[in-house]
Amino acid sequence: MKKLFEIHLLDDKTFEDEVRHLIAIRHQNLVQLIGYCAESSWELVEQSGKHVFAEILKRLLCFEYVCNKSLDKYIS
Repeated sequence: MKKLFEIHLLDDKTFEDEVRHLIAIRHQNLVQLIGYCAESSWELVEQSGKHVFAEILKRLLCFEYVCNKSLDKYIS
């Protein structure tokens, strides 16, 4: 699973486009995207000495698990 940390740079449309492209990729040498999770919640956070509500975005990509060692073992 890959958690996307730079989410403030990734709007909903960009994320949807990325998922759409990744799920369409089919190649024997690439892991397959299994699914994704996109959720948001509102939290009370302190900013500049004030409490404000901020939307917290969570975006996860889930890829198939491959147990055959690390890629660096195959690339010379």
